Amino acid sequence: MDSANWGSQKLGATALKISVAAPRDQAAITQLIKQAEYVHGNADWSISADWWQQQGAFIATRDNKLQAFIAATCDPAPVAWLRTLVIGMSEPAYAMRKLLPPVLVGMREAGARLLACLSPYAWLDAGLAKHGFRVATVIEEMVRDSAEIPPDTKINVLIRQAGSADIAPIIALDKKAFIDPIWWLSASQLGRAAEEAFSFTVAENAGKIVGYQLSLQESPAHAHIVRLSVDPTAQG
Repeated sequence: MDSANWGSQKLGATALKISVAAPRDQAAITQLIKQAEYVHGNADWSISADWWQQQGAFIATRDNKLQAFIAATCDPAPVAWLRTLVIGMSEPAYAMRKLLPPVLVGMREAGARLLACLSPYAWLDAGLAKHGFRVATVIEEMVRDSAEIPPDTKINVLIRQAGSADIAPIIALDKKAFIDPIWWLSASQLGRAAEEAFSFTVAENAGKIVGYQLSLQESPAHAHIVRLSVDPTAQG
């Protein structure tokens, strides 16, 4: 963990050192994830191999022992996401204060205009708020208990299974349906999502994709619609 040093600051008698993370740190990071009290992993389809591609992954060490890890990627631009944050020390706010500045610099260099985080924890909310993060979206979860299929509404569309050839038009559709680029997916992420999908279908009208859905099976009796997008001209 002797990569480029982003500086250190005294905390009591011991300095916290921030360095660029590298693949050689993977084993120590994995162990930290298992042991740390403060662990955040974003709900997306990024993988650890993505962490090392941009200047968005950093480790915090004290006395050569790993204390915290952060990773963000800009995929796709112009939005970067905080993918992982793991803090094994008792001062999460202090660790975030040291880790976030170099991440912001790295993501800006990668083409990001915004750093987003899907936060489910009070400790993470508090730490992000101190660095100027604001609530942009409140997510609501809706549940349908019945498995009964709704009646056919005679909409003139063809529903079919999606394939790899549909990835590009789906990405283009997302950019029209989701005005906020926070919710755009890259081709690599959508491809990974498709590999894990329980159901991945598109709606076609006159040979043009006008909508799609991607669902995961959470248990034998439960599924989760994780993506649902319709071309604005076909909504309503």
